[in-house]
Amino acid sequence: MRITASIIVFATICICNAVTVVEGASSIRSFGSTSSSNESSPEMFLDVQLPQKNAFRQEGLDIEELARWKDDRKITAFGSYKKPVPGNYREQAFIQCALDIDKNQNELEVLLALRSKLNGDSQQATNPRRHVVRLLHNFTHMYNNVRYICLVLSDGGPTLLAEYAPNYIAPKIRKLTAMLKQVVSSVASLHRNGLVHLNISPSNILVDYEADQRAPIATIRSFAYARWLDVDAYEGKLPSIMVGGDFLAKPPEYFSAGIVDGKAYDAWSIGATFYKACYGWYPFENEYMKLLKTGQTSRYPGMIARLTPDSIQQLLYPRTRLSTVSHKVIPSEFTAILEQLLHPDPEKRRTPEEIVANLNKAQAKPSIRARFIPSLSSSSSH
Repeated sequence: MRITASIIVFATICICNAVTVVEGASSIRSFGSTSSSNESSPEMFLDVQLPQKNAFRQEGLDIEELARWKDDRKITAFGSYKKPVPGNYREQAFIQCALDIDKNQNELEVLLALRSKLNGDSQQATNPRRHVVRLLHNFTHMYNNVRYICLVLSDGGPTLLAEYAPNYIAPKIRKLTAMLKQVVSSVASLHRNGLVHLNISPSNILVDYEADQRAPIATIRSFAYARWLDVDAYEGKLPSIMVGGDFLAKPPEYFSAGIVDGKAYDAWSIGATFYKACYGWYPFENEYMKLLKTGQTSRYPGMIARLTPDSIQQLLYPRTRLSTVSHKVIPSEFTAILEQLLHPDPEKRRTPEEIVANLNKAQAKPSIRARFIPSLSSSSSH
């Protein structure tokens, strides 16, 4: 890898209380609550322990609460972090201690690289550093001769996008539209810098609804599967086994092609993520669930390795459900972006960079804002 992370090794271990199990659309925080489980699988991270709070203080951290991520083999602690610089103020952070060394070493190196790359990206009005989780500090935690990588990350907000229940209240949909633009713009910046995320889902977007009541701040997290196009890809294509993400947020070509276009993959995942946040279900969810029930085999949690060939064809060119889920409070701008992100043909799917370019044109001409992208129904897409 291009970047080698400096590591600080420390000890002092104890069993921590107030652990909260977090799954799917549940809150990432639960102040003062506790949870227990009868599961004993080490892969579920149930027996992993974190250091005492004073051990964290050696790293400049004050821990306020703990949460356990079952599916990612990670323990996450929330608190505040003070950089080792005189007079520097504390900022809210979350500390991610992970068992999967390879996957999280990749995330560490990606976040280190993004520090400088995103600083120099001035091609858009939206500041990508504000909408991409920042690495504040990193260290290792040794327990029972097992090494855990601990990342101190900027706190992107108290909730996940997955918590946005289906609701047709106009203000909430307008907020989703604002966050959709933020995520599209930030992913476009990642792509310009040669990085594809490959793991965008409702559980990987943090939402700070307290920062701005009209336009909450959306922050992209979880770069464990991120890949550099000039290193890991050939002409923008990657083996499908390298990508992550929610099963229902994966694009149709994932199940049949064996390889995926990284930028087109991210585009679909963004569309599916915000489609779910708005409408309450994923696009083509019925077709996906048929595949899941009839022929899938899992190589490891979160990745679907093989699906029945008979189910592939019906998945490639499904009818869009956007036209059947219309409502007056949903802005045409929102559905126009989603339609282009969710094109079933990856060759015709708009990339985040193309979406941003059209958004900029629309801003210059407010009279065409709602029609800046032609809808699928008016194009010969299939």
